[in-house]
Amino acid sequence: MPTWQALTIIDYKYAGWTRYTSYRHAVRDALVSVVVAELGQLLPHYPLGFSQLRFDDQTERYQLVAVLSLQTGLNLYLDAQHQWQAPYVPAHYRSYPFNLLPNNQGQLTLCFDQDADLIHIPAQNQQIPLFGSDGQPVAELKTILDFLQQLHQNRRLTQSLVDQLAEHQLIQPWELTSVGVDGEAKPVKGLYHINEVALKALDPQPLSRLLQSGAIGLAYAQLYSQYRLHDFRQRFERHQSAGTPDIAAIFGERDDSLFKF
Repeated sequence: MPTWQALTIIDYKYAGWTRYTSYRHAVRDALVSVVVAELGQLLPHYPLGFSQLRFDDQTERYQLVAVLSLQTGLNLYLDAQHQWQAPYVPAHYRSYPFNLLPNNQGQLTLCFDQDADLIHIPAQNQQIPLFGSDGQPVAELKTILDFLQQLHQNRRLTQSLVDQLAEHQLIQPWELTSVGVDGEAKPVKGLYHINEVALKALDPQPLSRLLQSGAIGLAYAQLYSQYRLHDFRQRFERHQSAGTPDIAAIFGERDDSLFKF
């Protein structure tokens, strides 16, 4: 788990930052939180679902996730060198080691993962400075902060749509099984999906409200994405053999624009 530390000008004025070179920080993630702004990019490559999360108000609510594996602690989208094996990397990972988190007063604060060892005081050779001589964030850090603010706003919208689907009891447990390296089939716990029967049985009035809000689009995106589970057998076999395919040859050129959806 990351150890988040607030990035303040007082403490980190002379600090420097090195960009991550791998997705080692995602190696044990079987699920990752995603937002509706990403749906068009996610659908060709990831199954989507819902997991339950305890929020700050201590209520448990569903959140939208991309499924990276059916085995706990395993990410099938990473190769042996921890490089991402799909053309689109979920937005959650691309601002690492930075994150935007609430402080004790509930205000959003730019933080970084202390465990990443990517930020040093004072800045080391060839590191990107975090702050300029005027005490303001440098352009690279401002770009990341803008991206995180967009992500935060879209996460709020996404959560609103998910809450609407849950309110109409359209989210149900997803009955899946996973076969591990021992060949034993085990039920997958904690994963949910759209109840298509209940969705089709909605009365016109709630259906109209969900259609206008965009929640219906999210529901069908989740249902359509389920087909991507068929890719997992091949991904698992590739992971077990530690193969490293040429991702550009399979999918075409990768989009190197890190801070866009």
